[in-house]
Amino acid sequence: MWPFRNRRKARTSLPGHLRARYDAAQTMVENARHWAMADGLSADAAMTPDVRRTLRNRARYEVANNSYAKGMVLTIAGDCVGTGPRLQLLTEDNETNRIVEQAFAEWASAVDLAAKLRTMRMAKSTDGEAFAVLVNNPDLDHPVKLDLCLVEADQITTPVTAINRPEVVDGIELDGLGHPEAYHVLQEHPGAYGIGPALVTSRRIPATAATEPGGCRPPSARPVCRASSPTWPTSRCWKATTTSKTPGDRSARSPRSTTSRNTADTE
Repeated sequence: MWPFRNRRKARTSLPGHLRARYDAAQTMVENARHWAMADGLSADAAMTPDVRRTLRNRARYEVANNSYAKGMVLTIAGDCVGTGPRLQLLTEDNETNRIVEQAFAEWASAVDLAAKLRTMRMAKSTDGEAFAVLVNNPDLDHPVKLDLCLVEADQITTPVTAINRPEVVDGIELDGLGHPEAYHVLQEHPGAYGIGPALVTSRRIPATAATEPGGCRPPSARPVCRASSPTWPTSRCWKATTTSKTPGDRSARSPRSTTSRNTADTE
């Protein structure tokens, strides 16, 4: 055969279709135990009240005994809230801007807004959620009696009278589009001593009068705690932030200075 003759390269026949697969979708002896707990539950089915209660209690315990976790939560709250929000008006009337801004600053100091927001941010890290209700406080040392009342996440639960209503998901009443319409709040904390009938006594609060940071899964009505940043249980001083002050005393009372047990979830 002539040595310089061009030889035809053998053609490799291609299959009619190409088969591909994901390694993570394969179940083998090496990864069977790793994927054993994977499921396809919905957000609400995966985050049942018992599951969230267990995660909350463990997160609170962890931060109470872990100074690193405590520092993480305090840092997040300090960076997010700091000294509290400030109002800034940019109208053409500088004097009106100054008067309104000063009035808002005085109201925020009277209701201890900064401390309450920091408490909510720390509770968000541990419980996965934080609740606050806008209320009328006649004892408030300010002409504007609007106050912010913090509510423990454990108190948001479905009452006995609405236990068979599918639109009420663990204390949160949803509308047809899945948006919160109202919250059912227990009169007392379920972990308190000697509460008796308070466990079944609740009040319905419209969503327009309450606020709650969102969760991590869109269809979820109630989120869970974030393991990367659990909160400091000794900072859950809800009762301290709603304690009335003596006339003329505008100093913010630190949540850590009370002996009453506090109550404890955006990036």
